[in-house]
Amino acid sequence: MKMKRLLTLFVLLSLVSSSNAVARSPQSQESLAGGTDAARKELEKKALGLLEDAFAEAQGLKLVENRVRAQTIAAGLLWPRDEQAARAAFKTAADGVAALNAGLDPEDQQFFNTAQAVAQMRSELLQTVARHDPVLALDFLRATRLPHPEAFQGQGNWLLNQEQMLEASLAGQVAAQDPRQAFNVAEESLSRGVTTGLLGVLRQLNAKDPASASKLVADIVQKLRSEDLRENGESSGVALQLLTMTRPAEASPSTPQTQALPVNGPSVVFGDGPGAFVSNGGARSSNSLSIEQQTRADLIEKIITAAMSVQPNRGGTYPLYNALKALMPELEKSAPARVAALRQRAATIESGFNPQGDVWKPYQELMQKGTVEAMLEAAPKAPAEVRDNLYMNAAWKAFNDGGDPERARQIVDNISNPQQRAQARKNIDQQLQWRAAQQGNFAEARQMASRLPTVEEKVTALVQIAGAASSKGDKQTALQVLAEARGLLDGQAHGYAQFTAWLQIASAYAPLDADASFALVESAIGQLNELVDAAAVVNGFGQEPFKDGELKLQGSYPWSDLIGQCAGTLAALAPSDFERASTDAKRFQRADARALAELLLAQNLLNTLTPPQKRLYRRIQSGVVIDGSIAIDGN
Repeated sequence: MKMKRLLTLFVLLSLVSSSNAVARSPQSQESLAGGTDAARKELEKKALGLLEDAFAEAQGLKLVENRVRAQTIAAGLLWPRDEQAARAAFKTAADGVAALNAGLDPEDQQFFNTAQAVAQMRSELLQTVARHDPVLALDFLRATRLPHPEAFQGQGNWLLNQEQMLEASLAGQVAAQDPRQAFNVAEESLSRGVTTGLLGVLRQLNAKDPASASKLVADIVQKLRSEDLRENGESSGVALQLLTMTRPAEASPSTPQTQALPVNGPSVVFGDGPGAFVSNGGARSSNSLSIEQQTRADLIEKIITAAMSVQPNRGGTYPLYNALKALMPELEKSAPARVAALRQRAATIESGFNPQGDVWKPYQELMQKGTVEAMLEAAPKAPAEVRDNLYMNAAWKAFNDGGDPERARQIVDNISNPQQRAQARKNIDQQLQWRAAQQGNFAEARQMASRLPTVEEKVTALVQIAGAASSKGDKQTALQVLAEARGLLDGQAHGYAQFTAWLQIASAYAPLDADASFALVESAIGQLNELVDAAAVVNGFGQEPFKDGELKLQGSYPWSDLIGQCAGTLAALAPSDFERASTDAKRFQRADARALAELLLAQNLLNTLTPPQKRLYRRIQSGVVIDGSIAIDGN
C-alpha cells in the first residue's frame, strides 16, 4: 500500500506545472546483513513508509530547490523498487530545475551565484538519473539548459565548459546502449570546442563501435589543429591523451598510468630534413583505438611545435611537457637525432614549473630506497629545502621498518621547521596508540590518548580504541572506553568539533548499547533544534544557510552536515528499533530540518538494504524497445 500511495503521489506531482511550483514558492550494514530475509523485507517496507512521509514533508517546503533535491533523492531510492514512480519523480525534479532556470534574471547582481547554484543542482540530478538511465539523463540535460549564455562570456566560459563536460560524460554512458546517438552528441559537443569529456566517449565507442570511434578521434585531431595548445590546458591535455591512446605497440609507455593502444597502417614520414622520423603502424589488439597514420603524425607535429615554443606558466605547459616525455620511446627508435633537442626542451619546461626540481633530483632515489643511516648522513650536507624531508623520511623509515619509535623521535628533533616537527611527533604518537589498540594493549592506548591536547582529539582516539576492542570481542572494555569519552564532554557539546565528537560516540555505541546511542542522538537533536532556530535569526550575518526563512537541504553547512550525522546513527539503530529511530528523526521541530532528517534516514537504510547491483531495464523510445544492462546504486 505504501508503494502504491507513493507512486500515486509522484504521478500527481508530475502533472503539476513548474510555473505553478514557482508561484507557490515566496544499524550498520553488518547488522542488516545478519538479519533474516523476512526481517530485511519488513525493514525495507518501513523505510519506504518513512520515505513517503519525508517526501510529503519536503513537498510542503517553500524553496523549489529543496523540493528538487528531495525528489532526486527519492527517485534514486525508488528506481530498483518501482521504476515508473522513479521516472515520475525524476521528471518532476527536472521540471523544477527548468522553473528555476526560467526565474534567472541576467541583470540581477546575484545572477552568477544563483546560476551556479542551479547548475550544481542540475548536475546532481543528471548524474543521479544517468546511473539508472543515461539516455533519460541526456534528454533532461537538453530540456534544462541554463539560459542567458551571453551573460557568461566574461566569466571565463566556465558555464560552457561545464556544460560540455557534463554532456560528454552522459554521451559516454549512452554509448553502451546507443553508440550512434553517443557519437552524434560527441560531434555536437566537439563543434563547440575540445574537452576532456570526449575521451570517455571515445573509450566507450571503441568498445561498441570502433568505426565511429576512429571517425571521432580524427575529428578531434582536426579540431585541435586550430587550437593554441600553449595557452589551452584543456586542449593540450586532450592531445596528450590521444597520443597515448593511439601509441604504436612497439613504443613502450613512459608512465604506468597511460595505456598504449597500438594502431595499424603504413609507415608515415614525420617532419622534414635530418630531423624527420618514421611513424610505423603496429599490430592492432582487439581493443585498440584506430587512427590514420597521417592523422597521428599531424597530432605529433602539432604537439612538438607547441612544446618547442611554449612559455613557462602557460595553460598548456604541463600537458605539453608530459607529451614530450611520452613521445620519447617512439622517437628513440624512429628519430634518435631529434631526441637530444627534445629532452633538453623538456628539461627547460620542467625547470619553469618546477624550479626546485634540479635541487631535489639527486635525493629522490635516496628518499625512496635509501637506508636510515644513508639519509642521516646526507641530510646535514643537503640544501635547506631538502634537509627536513630527509629527516622526515628517515624518521618514518626508522618507525615503520625498524620498529624503533624512540629513534624516530630523536630523528624528528633535527627538523628545523617547528610546525612540521610538532606534527611529526604527534603523528608518531597517534601511530603508536593505534598500534597498541590493534594489538589489544587497551590500557596503554588509553594512556596515550589521555595525553592528547584537546577534548576532541581525546574523544576521537577513545572512539577508535573502543572500535578496536569491539572488533576483538571485548565489549566490556569498549563500553568502558566510550563512557570515558562521553564523560569528557560534560553532558553537552560546545562548538561544532565537540558536537561531531558527541555524534561519534553515539555512532560507536550503536552496535554495543542501543539505548545509550539513542539517548545521545536524542540529546543532540534537542540541542540542534535550539541551534538551528538561533541560526535562522542571525542568517545573513556571515554564512547564509537559510533562504526566505527556510533551511537549504544542501549547502547549509554546518546544519545539514550535523543533521546528516544524526540520521546516519539512527540508520544504524533502526534495525533494532525502527519506531524509535523514525520517531527521533521526526523530533526536529522545523519542517525543513525534519524533512532532511527523514530523507537521509530513509536513504541510509534503503541504500544498505539494496546494495549496488546490475539490473536489466527496458526503455521504449520511438516505438522500439531498447534493452541495456546498467549499474545502479540506489541513490
